[in-house]
Amino acid sequence: MTPTPSKAELRRRQADERRNHRAADVIDAPGATAVVPRPTLSAGARTLVQAFPRELVDQGLIAYNTQGQPRVASYDPVLLAANPQRGRVIDR
Repeated sequence: MTPTPSKAELRRRQADERRNHRAADVIDAPGATAVVPRPTLSAGARTLVQAFPRELVDQGLIAYNTQGQPRVASYDPVLLAANPQRGRVIDR
């Protein structure tokens, strides 16, 4: 004996059928193109795409830290300017 689906399951199935039917109507509409245009990216997303090309990410040349942030540069501490909050700066 097969279990009867709940009301929520029936509503979900009906919604899926409506979506599929509407999608089929849009695809089969006269003058419809087979290619869906790509949505435009936000300014931030465009900057990231330009800064981190997909080819470099795929090759593993851009590393990410544990928080998922790209490591854009590694500095040797001797190259950094002295921190004035640590006290007096002594001329070297």
